Amino acid sequence: MLCERCKKREATILYREFGMNGERTELHLCESCARKMNIGGDFGDSDDTLSLGVMLSAIFTGQSEERKTDYDRVVCPDCKTRYSDFVRDSRFGCPTCYEVFDVLMRDNIKQLQGSDMHKGKHPKYGLRIRPTAEAQDMAVNEGSEKDASVSPVTSPEVERRIQIRGLRVKLNAAIRAEDYTKAAEIRDQIRLLEKEDTDA
Repeated sequence: MLCERCKKREATILYREFGMNGERTELHLCESCARKMNIGGDFGDSDDTLSLGVMLSAIFTGQSEERKTDYDRVVCPDCKTRYSDFVRDSRFGCPTCYEVFDVLMRDNIKQLQGSDMHKGKHPKYGLRIRPTAEAQDMAVNEGSEKDASVSPVTSPEVERRIQIRGLRVKLNAAIRAEDYTKAAEIRDQIRLLEKEDTDA
């Protein structure tokens, strides 16, 4: 498809713009025309990406003047950062800013993402890890009854992963020692555990 602007080069960029009233505009552009129109960043010329500030500015500029003024009245008591300063610089001034601007940020994130809750991917095993018996003993020794009630059992997947890591260390040692028979046995054990991991 040809660029809708210059009608000469191949269109490699699809630019979509959604208006406040729900209207939608689509443009098929070549890289050169998109750059001339200042759409979409640097296209690989640098490591810069569209900053949070640019995205928030787009939302912030679409708001009514009254709402902008209300947001700008909110000031961090510690560092005196205004909300508009955050939008412009994409940075908070201090840790207190996170608490002060929390509600305003949730509002804008909801507009930007459609929700203020993360519904994307999570680490495969990150949510399944539980304290070990050793950690539970430490909690009991410190007198924390709440932590002592937590189950000390780690998930089977995590235990398999730990076992696989240990076997990989042994595998590398066997290869360095040129004990290829032992290395092959360890490799087979790793494959078996990894197969169990994918089957689980």
